[in-house]
Amino acid sequence: MRLLVLLGTGGIGKTRVAIQIAMQMRGEFVDDICFISLAALRDPSQVIPAIAEGLGIRERETLPLLEAIKDVLRKKSLLMLIR
Repeated sequence: MRLLVLLGTGGIGKTRVAIQIAMQMRGEFVDDICFISLAALRDPSQVIPAIAEGLGIRERETLPLLEAIKDVLRKKSLLMLIR
C-alpha cells in the first residue's frame, strides 16, 4: 500500500491509531519511520519545506526542493506519517 488516509472529526484518536500501527510495522521499513506535523502551518506553500525538514533534506542549488524530496524517497523504504 502506498497511501492510507485516516479521516474523522478532531479528537477521536486518528493520530494515536496511526502511531500505534506505525510502531507495529516498524520492522517492515528498512529506513525507519518519520512523523511530520503540518498542523501549525497556515500557508500551503510551507508544506513542501516542512516535509523536507522532517526528512532532513536541504534545498540544493541544482535541484528544487520537491525534486530533492522525490530523489531521497525513491531510494528509501520509509513509513512517513503526515499529520
